[in-house]
Amino acid sequence: MREYLFRGKSEATKQWVYGSLVVYDKTDTYCIVHQLDKKPDNGIQPYAFEKVLKETVGQYVGLDANKQKIFEGDVVQYIYPHALKYKYIVENFSCSVYPFDDELEPEDMQVLGNIHDNPELLQEVFRP
Repeated sequence: MREYLFRGKSEATKQWVYGSLVVYDKTDTYCIVHQLDKKPDNGIQPYAFEKVLKETVGQYVGLDANKQKIFEGDVVQYIYPHALKYKYIVENFSCSVYPFDDELEPEDMQVLGNIHDNPELLQEVFRP
């Protein structure tokens, strides 16, 4: 069964937050709902709504060859022994990569970073 998980950078802390995505259309507000680390004495798991920067939201697409989670907006590289060492941007949850629409298997890739934390990788992305 597919895991539905999103990430986005918190508006307040600029740190990555992982969880479920909630979008408020009227205000164009994006939030990630996530569990808080500390469980209170009553045993009920508390959750938090964290406002995130819309442009940083990405959906989980699978695990790469190193078992690292891949999200939309990640920069990846094929790991085939004879493949060209181009870098690509994951564009959607079916694991299409820019500039191609081919669907790839996540385990055939390696995450190098993402377009938000590592903008320098954009200079190395393959462009036809």
